[in-house]
Amino acid sequence: MNTSQYTNEILESCLAPFVLSLSGAPEKHETIKDGLVVHTSALAKKCRREYGLIRSDWPPSSPDLNPIENVWHMLKIKLRKCISSPEKRPNNVQELVDAALEEWEKLDWRKVNRMIETMGKKIQKIIKRQGGHTKY
Repeated sequence: MNTSQYTNEILESCLAPFVLSLSGAPEKHETIKDGLVVHTSALAKKCRREYGLIRSDWPPSSPDLNPIENVWHMLKIKLRKCISSPEKRPNNVQELVDAALEEWEKLDWRKVNRMIETMGKKIQKIIKRQGGHTKY
């Protein structure tokens, strides 16, 4: 999708009418966008200005703040190990899905639960470091 398409098909056709249908002035409703070029282009900025759409930057993200990233990593390691041998290598999409589901069931859920249970401590570390890294 290019800048023109994004502006016409998303901002003007969908987002602006939706925001304008909400109660209160458009300035009271913020949209959060990442730094993708089409979101930050001059054309998109001009369109948001015309409709009074407020854009906020995407908040910082970190695997420290999202335990699912670590779970995906665990799953990928197990799946790569499982399918590395020629006799276990999937021959089609369904076999790959089946292998992924099988490895998902074998994950160490105690470890996953510990990651979730420690989120409060991780958040406190991130706040203390003012958004900086918690691991060095």
